[in-house]
Amino acid sequence: MPLGFRVIKPNRDPFGDALQLETKLRVALRNFGADAQRTFSKYPETETSYRRTGTLGRRWTTRGPSGTAEIKIVIGNRTRYAARVQGPKQEEQFKKRGWMSVIDVKEEVWEGKHKPLIRALIKGVTF
Repeated sequence: MPLGFRVIKPNRDPFGDALQLETKLRVALRNFGADAQRTFSKYPETETSYRRTGTLGRRWTTRGPSGTAEIKIVIGNRTRYAARVQGPKQEEQFKKRGWMSVIDVKEEVWEGKHKPLIRALIKGVTF
């Protein structure tokens, strides 16, 4: 009695949606990082009594998402006075001059633009 084997392939890749979602999430986070960095780098259009060097704006950096299992992005600035000017505990004098804080960027760039896009990505995927 002959014995035969037949390969049974699924109609679609069972992990395809998850891999596509991961790729799209990485791209979306990279876009958020670039958008946030651009926003932080803008100087307020107010008159100042000091000479602006542009150092604070140039030193904003983004890192990630990398090839690791964790999908995250890190946005930072190594300028020693960055926390006082644009940090979460921004000094009042800088807020009055029009500097955006990390809280402002979170509300405007993340909450207002990128978070809804990422939620839509996740909502559209079925597993």
